[in-house]
Amino acid sequence: MIVIDELIGLSKVTAKMAANAWRAPPATDPPSIRIGLIGGDIPVAPPLAMLGCVLGGFGVSAIAGMPGVMLQPIVPENYYLPTRLFSALIVVGAGSRIKRECDKALAKAGTEAEFKPVPSVANTGPYAMLRNPMYVAILAFPSMLGLAFDNAWVTFGSNAVLWLYLNFVVVPTEERFLRVELGEAYKKYAASVKRWGIF
Repeated sequence: MIVIDELIGLSKVTAKMAANAWRAPPATDPPSIRIGLIGGDIPVAPPLAMLGCVLGGFGVSAIAGMPGVMLQPIVPENYYLPTRLFSALIVVGAGSRIKRECDKALAKAGTEAEFKPVPSVANTGPYAMLRNPMYVAILAFPSMLGLAFDNAWVTFGSNAVLWLYLNFVVVPTEERFLRVELGEAYKKYAASVKRWGIF
């Protein structure tokens, strides 16, 4: 039930971001990161990018064939489907739990995940361990779908492309904004907590 609630919540955020993706952001908006193909700081919102990567993964698999997720050599055939589905539930459950903890930490800092103005550094919960835990949660969804459908293109390919977009487009834009808005407080946080936990 919690996983379904998280998927519904993610769908609502995605729909809201999609509705704004084609408009130029109003100049009267308070300082925040603006998403939009026209005049935005980030061209595509992370949930939409995730959806595009997943669809791209399924598209590539339809053209190039669909290799499995490499569990079959070690899992007996009659347990292969249940093992995949159970693994998918564990992955999406972990992603949902991370997202809930991120929401709590962001609320404590006085903001939320929809690129709202940021009054203070979120440095509790998952944010105490890495600077981008919300994006780790987003990466769980392609993994879940790839495991459920036994599709290595989605499990690995979609996640690789999505991570590259997050790491080289979204996160640097966010961090530049936070360094300007929060100044020394964010610089100290960034110096003490790694971007992805291990680097």
